[in-house]
Amino acid sequence: MAHKASHGQGYYEKQGVLVFRLAADFAQSTLAGRKTLSRACTIVCLKMAESVHRSALSMMSIPVRQQAFRQARLKSSNAEAHQRPTSLCKRMITAYANAILDANAIHEEAVEKQKRHDLNFNIPDAVRVCGGKFIEVDFCAVNELMSESLPRLLKMITKDVRLKSLPKLFLILVAYERAILFVVDRKRGSIVLFDSHTHMVEQKVEGAYIAAASLTNMNVFCEWIVENIFPEASITTQEYELSVLHFTERPTPGDCHTSLHIPVVSCRLFNEARKGCAA
Repeated sequence: MAHKASHGQGYYEKQGVLVFRLAADFAQSTLAGRKTLSRACTIVCLKMAESVHRSALSMMSIPVRQQAFRQARLKSSNAEAHQRPTSLCKRMITAYANAILDANAIHEEAVEKQKRHDLNFNIPDAVRVCGGKFIEVDFCAVNELMSESLPRLLKMITKDVRLKSLPKLFLILVAYERAILFVVDRKRGSIVLFDSHTHMVEQKVEGAYIAAASLTNMNVFCEWIVENIFPEASITTQEYELSVLHFTERPTPGDCHTSLHIPVVSCRLFNEARKGCAA
Protein backbone atom coordinates (compact mmCIF):
# COMPACT_ATOMS: atom_id res chain seq x y z
CA MET A 1 0.00 0.00 0.00
CA ALA A 2 1.72 3.18 -1.16
CA HIS A 3 1.50 6.29 0.97
CA LYS A 4 3.31 9.61 0.69
CA ALA A 5 3.66 11.04 4.17
CA SER A 6 3.89 14.76 4.91
CA HIS A 7 3.27 14.69 8.65
CA GLY A 8 4.84 17.22 10.99
CA GLN A 9 7.61 16.24 13.33
CA GLY A 10 9.27 17.55 16.46
CA TYR A 11 12.95 17.17 17.22
CA TYR A 12 15.21 17.30 20.23
CA GLU A 13 18.59 15.98 21.28
CA LYS A 14 19.58 14.67 24.71
CA GLN A 15 23.14 13.60 25.48
CA GLY A 16 23.81 12.59 21.91
CA VAL A 17 20.48 10.81 21.38
CA LEU A 18 18.51 12.30 18.46
CA VAL A 19 14.74 12.07 18.89
CA PHE A 20 12.16 12.68 16.18
CA ARG A 21 8.56 12.87 17.43
CA LEU A 22 5.98 12.51 14.68
CA ALA A 23 2.57 14.18 14.80
CA ALA A 24 -0.30 12.55 16.65
CA ASP A 25 -1.87 11.42 13.37
CA PHE A 26 1.25 9.41 12.50
CA ALA A 27 1.06 6.26 14.62
CA GLN A 28 -0.22 2.73 14.14
CA SER A 29 -3.59 3.61 15.73
CA THR A 30 -4.10 6.97 13.99
CA LEU A 31 -2.44 6.95 10.55
CA ALA A 32 -4.72 7.56 7.55
CA GLY A 33 -7.62 8.59 9.78
CA ARG A 34 -7.73 5.36 11.77
CA LYS A 35 -9.97 5.60 14.87
CA THR A 36 -9.50 2.14 16.40
CA LEU A 37 -6.67 0.71 18.47
CA SER A 38 -4.03 -1.14 16.46
CA ARG A 39 -2.19 -4.12 17.90
CA ALA A 40 0.03 -4.59 14.84
CA CYS A 41 3.30 -3.29 16.33
CA THR A 42 5.27 -6.52 15.85
CA ILE A 43 4.20 -6.68 12.21
CA VAL A 44 5.07 -2.98 11.78
CA CYS A 45 8.59 -3.80 12.93
CA LEU A 46 8.95 -6.55 10.34
CA LYS A 47 7.49 -4.50 7.48
CA MET A 48 9.78 -1.57 8.29
CA ALA A 49 12.80 -3.88 8.46
CA GLU A 50 11.81 -5.34 5.10
CA SER A 51 11.49 -1.88 3.58
CA VAL A 52 14.86 -0.77 4.95
CA HIS A 53 16.50 -3.90 3.54
CA ARG A 54 14.84 -3.86 0.11
CA SER A 55 15.48 -0.16 -0.49
CA ALA A 56 18.94 -0.11 1.14
CA LEU A 57 17.66 2.84 3.17
CA SER A 58 20.52 4.40 5.11
CA MET A 59 20.07 5.41 8.70
CA MET A 60 21.23 8.81 9.93
CA SER A 61 24.86 9.33 10.95
CA ILE A 62 25.46 10.49 14.51
CA PRO A 63 28.60 12.63 14.86
CA VAL A 64 30.63 12.85 18.04
CA ARG A 65 29.38 15.30 20.63
CA GLN A 66 30.18 18.98 20.26
CA GLN A 67 32.42 18.87 23.32
CA ALA A 68 34.65 16.41 21.52
CA PHE A 69 34.90 18.82 18.61
CA ARG A 70 36.16 21.54 20.90
CA GLN A 71 38.61 19.28 22.67
CA ALA A 72 40.03 18.02 19.40
CA ARG A 73 40.09 21.58 18.03
CA LEU A 74 38.76 20.47 14.69
CA LYS A 75 38.45 23.03 11.95
CA SER A 76 35.05 24.62 11.59
CA SER A 77 34.60 23.12 8.14
CA ASN A 78 34.94 19.65 9.59
CA ALA A 79 32.50 20.46 12.34
CA GLU A 80 29.96 21.74 9.83
CA ALA A 81 30.29 18.52 7.86
CA HIS A 82 29.29 16.57 10.97
CA GLN A 83 26.20 18.55 11.95
CA ARG A 84 23.41 16.44 13.35
CA PRO A 85 20.33 15.88 11.20
CA THR A 86 17.34 17.78 12.61
CA SER A 87 14.69 16.33 10.30
CA LEU A 88 13.89 12.96 8.81
CA CYS A 89 14.33 12.27 5.11
CA LYS A 90 11.12 11.81 3.13
CA ARG A 91 12.12 8.28 2.12
CA MET A 92 12.27 7.20 5.76
CA ILE A 93 8.93 8.79 6.68
CA THR A 94 7.23 7.32 3.61
CA ALA A 95 8.71 3.88 4.29
CA TYR A 96 7.49 4.02 7.88
CA ALA A 97 3.99 5.13 6.86
CA ASN A 98 3.73 2.29 4.35
CA ALA A 99 5.01 -0.21 6.92
CA ILE A 100 2.29 0.86 9.36
CA LEU A 101 -0.48 0.74 6.76
CA ASP A 102 0.62 -2.64 5.42
CA ALA A 103 0.98 -4.04 8.95
CA ASN A 104 -2.50 -2.90 9.95
CA ALA A 105 -3.96 -4.53 6.83
CA ILE A 106 -2.11 -7.80 7.51
CA HIS A 107 -3.18 -7.78 11.17
CA GLU A 108 -6.82 -7.12 10.32
CA GLU A 109 -6.86 -9.98 7.83
CA ALA A 110 -5.35 -12.33 10.42
CA VAL A 111 -7.84 -11.18 13.05
CA GLU A 112 -10.73 -11.90 10.70
CA LYS A 113 -9.45 -15.42 10.15
CA GLN A 114 -8.99 -16.11 13.87
CA LYS A 115 -12.02 -14.10 15.10
CA ARG A 116 -9.97 -12.46 17.85
CA HIS A 117 -9.91 -8.65 17.88
CA ASP A 118 -7.47 -8.47 20.81
CA LEU A 119 -4.81 -10.47 18.98
CA ASN A 120 -1.20 -9.54 19.77
CA PHE A 121 1.37 -11.32 17.61
CA ASN A 122 4.54 -12.78 19.00
CA ILE A 123 7.55 -12.64 16.71
CA PRO A 124 7.26 -16.15 15.15
CA ASP A 125 3.58 -15.57 14.38
CA ALA A 126 4.32 -12.14 12.92
CA VAL A 127 7.03 -13.65 10.71
CA ARG A 128 4.54 -16.27 9.51
CA VAL A 129 1.78 -13.80 8.57
CA CYS A 130 4.38 -11.64 6.79
CA GLY A 131 5.16 -14.52 4.45
CA GLY A 132 8.10 -16.10 6.25
CA LYS A 133 10.58 -13.64 4.76
CA PHE A 134 12.64 -13.49 7.96
CA ILE A 135 14.38 -16.01 10.15
CA GLU A 136 14.84 -15.48 13.87
CA VAL A 137 18.61 -15.84 14.20
CA ASP A 138 18.39 -15.94 17.99
CA PHE A 139 16.05 -14.96 20.81
CA CYS A 140 16.45 -14.19 24.48
CA ALA A 141 13.89 -13.71 27.26
CA VAL A 142 15.43 -11.37 29.84
CA ASN A 143 14.51 -11.12 33.52
CA GLU A 144 16.97 -8.40 34.48
CA LEU A 145 16.57 -4.66 34.77
CA MET A 146 16.29 -3.29 31.25
CA SER A 147 18.59 -0.38 32.06
CA GLU A 148 21.40 -2.82 32.91
CA SER A 149 20.81 -5.71 30.51
CA LEU A 150 19.74 -4.00 27.29
CA PRO A 151 22.96 -2.06 26.60
CA ARG A 152 25.01 -5.17 27.34
CA LEU A 153 22.98 -7.32 24.93
CA LEU A 154 22.93 -4.73 22.15
CA LYS A 155 26.70 -4.23 22.38
CA MET A 156 27.25 -7.98 22.30
CA ILE A 157 25.12 -8.43 19.18
CA THR A 158 26.70 -5.54 17.27
CA LYS A 159 30.18 -6.95 17.96
CA ASP A 160 29.42 -10.61 17.21
CA VAL A 161 31.79 -11.83 14.50
CA ARG A 162 29.13 -14.14 13.03
CA LEU A 163 27.13 -11.07 11.98
CA LYS A 164 30.01 -8.91 10.75
CA SER A 165 29.16 -9.56 7.08
CA LEU A 166 25.76 -7.88 7.48
CA PRO A 167 25.74 -4.14 6.72
CA LYS A 168 22.57 -3.76 8.78
CA LEU A 169 21.16 -5.66 11.74
CA PHE A 170 17.48 -5.88 12.64
CA LEU A 171 16.37 -6.50 16.22
CA ILE A 172 12.92 -6.48 17.79
CA LEU A 173 12.36 -5.80 21.47
CA VAL A 174 9.02 -6.80 23.00
CA ALA A 175 8.17 -5.47 26.45
CA TYR A 176 4.94 -4.59 28.26
CA GLU A 177 2.95 -5.85 25.23
CA ARG A 178 4.68 -3.38 22.90
CA ALA A 179 7.22 -4.09 20.17
CA ILE A 180 9.87 -1.73 18.81
CA LEU A 181 12.44 -2.13 16.03
CA PHE A 182 16.18 -1.48 16.18
CA VAL A 183 18.17 -1.01 12.98
CA VAL A 184 21.96 -1.08 13.31
CA ASP A 185 23.69 0.58 10.36
CA ARG A 186 27.36 -0.37 10.43
CA LYS A 187 28.40 2.05 7.69
CA ARG A 188 26.82 4.96 9.54
CA GLY A 189 27.95 3.73 12.95
CA SER A 190 24.48 4.24 14.35
CA ILE A 191 21.54 2.45 15.93
CA VAL A 192 18.01 3.67 15.21
CA LEU A 193 14.80 2.89 17.10
CA PHE A 194 11.35 2.83 15.50
CA ASP A 195 8.36 2.92 17.87
CA SER A 196 5.02 3.11 16.04
CA HIS A 197 2.83 3.68 19.09
CA THR A 198 1.08 6.84 20.22
CA HIS A 199 2.83 8.65 23.10
CA MET A 200 1.53 10.94 25.83
CA VAL A 201 3.94 13.68 26.94
CA GLU A 202 2.79 16.25 29.50
CA GLN A 203 -0.87 15.65 28.55
CA LYS A 204 -0.03 16.14 24.88
CA VAL A 205 -0.60 13.30 22.42
CA GLU A 206 2.29 12.58 20.07
CA GLY A 207 2.70 10.00 17.35
CA ALA A 208 5.42 7.52 16.49
CA TYR A 209 9.00 8.06 17.66
CA ILE A 210 12.24 7.55 15.76
CA ALA A 211 15.39 7.87 17.87
CA ALA A 212 19.04 7.43 16.95
CA ALA A 213 22.40 7.27 18.62
CA SER A 214 25.98 6.38 17.85
CA LEU A 215 26.98 2.79 18.53
CA THR A 216 29.52 4.24 20.94
CA ASN A 217 26.73 5.88 22.97
CA MET A 218 24.76 2.73 23.73
CA ASN A 219 24.48 3.20 27.51
CA VAL A 220 22.94 6.66 27.20
CA PHE A 221 20.69 5.47 24.36
CA CYS A 222 19.29 2.66 26.51
CA GLU A 223 18.79 5.05 29.44
CA TRP A 224 16.69 7.21 27.12
CA ILE A 225 14.69 4.14 26.01
CA VAL A 226 13.83 3.19 29.59
CA GLU A 227 12.88 6.76 30.45
CA ASN A 228 10.78 7.50 27.36
CA ILE A 229 9.66 4.26 25.66
CA PHE A 230 9.33 1.80 28.55
CA PRO A 231 9.04 3.95 31.71
CA GLU A 232 7.47 0.95 33.47
CA ALA A 233 10.90 -0.69 33.36
CA SER A 234 12.30 1.92 35.77
CA ILE A 235 9.98 0.76 38.56
CA THR A 236 9.34 -2.90 37.73
CA THR A 237 11.36 -5.84 36.49
CA GLN A 238 9.22 -7.64 33.96
CA GLU A 239 10.52 -10.13 31.43
CA TYR A 240 11.21 -8.67 28.01
CA GLU A 241 12.19 -10.35 24.76
CA LEU A 242 14.95 -9.46 22.34
CA SER A 243 15.23 -11.09 18.91
CA VAL A 244 17.76 -10.81 16.11
CA LEU A 245 16.15 -11.23 12.69
CA HIS A 246 17.51 -11.65 9.19
CA PHE A 247 15.70 -11.07 5.89
CA THR A 248 15.99 -14.24 3.81
CA GLU A 249 14.03 -13.58 0.63
CA ARG A 250 16.21 -13.08 -2.42
CA PRO A 251 16.20 -9.66 -4.13
CA THR A 252 13.36 -8.93 -6.54
CA PRO A 253 13.57 -6.71 -9.65
CA GLY A 254 12.19 -3.74 -7.71
CA ASP A 255 14.79 -3.92 -4.95
CA CYS A 256 17.78 -1.62 -4.71
CA HIS A 257 20.81 -3.27 -6.33
CA THR A 258 22.75 -2.86 -3.05
CA SER A 259 20.25 -5.00 -1.12
CA LEU A 260 22.53 -8.00 -0.91
CA HIS A 261 21.36 -11.48 -0.09
CA ILE A 262 23.77 -12.73 2.58
CA PRO A 263 22.95 -16.16 4.01
CA VAL A 264 22.72 -16.32 7.80
CA VAL A 265 21.62 -19.33 9.80
CA SER A 266 20.06 -19.49 13.23
CA CYS A 267 22.72 -19.65 15.93
CA ARG A 268 23.16 -19.12 19.66
CA LEU A 269 24.19 -15.47 19.67
CA PHE A 270 23.11 -14.89 23.26
CA ASN A 271 25.07 -17.77 24.80
CA GLU A 272 27.75 -15.49 26.23
CA ALA A 273 25.25 -13.17 27.86
CA ARG A 274 22.54 -15.51 29.09
CA LYS A 275 22.70 -14.33 32.68
CA GLY A 276 19.12 -13.48 33.52
CA CYS A 277 17.91 -15.01 30.24
CA ALA A 278 15.63 -17.97 29.73
CA ALA A 279 16.45 -19.29 26.27
